[in-house]
Amino acid sequence: NHIPLTVLPRCTLSTNTLVIDGPRQSCIDSKVTITAINGRTFEWSTGSNASQVDVGAGTYRVTVTDEKGCS
Repeated sequence: NHIPLTVLPRCTLSTNTLVIDGPRQSCIDSKVTITAINGRTFEWSTGSNASQVDVGAGTYRVTVTDEKGCS
């Protein structure tokens, strides 16, 4: 018996960059804009799927996926 096998190209995600627009140190309730670039889709720990988010103090994660589906 033969089982069909599809070999997908190895994922190599290009280097992504985060751009922070706003003060690096700020007062309580201040917001900064963080923009992830070089991707097709974005999934932030805030729940946003936009390329940029406006956030206050805290720790945030983003998963960036390119046009080949690599993340």
